[in-house]
Amino acid sequence: MKIHEVLAVIEAAKHKAREMLIEAAQVFTKGKLFDGMTKIYSPSSEDDIDLVEPVKELVVTTVKEKLEYMNKSLIGVIDMEVSLSEANRNADTILECEGISFGTFSALSLLSLEDWLTNVKNVYEKLPTLDNTKIWKTDKNEKPNVLITEPEERYRDLEKDVAFVLSPATEKFPAQVQLIKQAQRVGVYNTTYKSGRISTSKKSEILERIDKLLMSVRAARARANNADVIKETVGGKMFEYING
Repeated sequence: MKIHEVLAVIEAAKHKAREMLIEAAQVFTKGKLFDGMTKIYSPSSEDDIDLVEPVKELVVTTVKEKLEYMNKSLIGVIDMEVSLSEANRNADTILECEGISFGTFSALSLLSLEDWLTNVKNVYEKLPTLDNTKIWKTDKNEKPNVLITEPEERYRDLEKDVAFVLSPATEKFPAQVQLIKQAQRVGVYNTTYKSGRISTSKKSEILERIDKLLMSVRAARARANNADVIKETVGGKMFEYING
């Protein structure tokens, strides 16, 4: 692709990518799309004649699915911008982080990568995490990256009228009886929580890798010189590293 062809489309692509980052951050902040549950009621008393419908809430998406969707949109525009920056330049600075080489770039390209990584970090900081008060596990019956809890039991009580004898019957007077309300256990709810969120430890690992990559980019930019690079495909490799 020629430079003028890239210039014709890159601003629109960057605008769309930034909108994607904003939208993803909003989804991660709200978090509702990542949670689900099933709630099943089982009567344990023949006195409970109420029909209690089971409750099901589906996990609409997972953090991994949303990240893959966002990453796919960003990879193209990152590669496009870096390729444009590298055109007709000399780059003899290697971007390397924890032994992984991402390529050789100019100071201008590294500045662009630093800007993108800063924006990406802002989104990743909003990744919704699992409730640490619950024990989560995988389940083969769920979609990938959805975790579930063991069913939690909660009993259901109904108030019943119970005869309470105030005074027993005698030869002259009948028994004095009063109806009182008394709670009786009639069944149990079994609730299984589901979530497409990630653990707090996983989130911390990802943010740590972003910080390390940002530090490597800044160090490389400080050493950078011009280089003649026609095309770069760094976006995909960077997200493979970030997502682990």
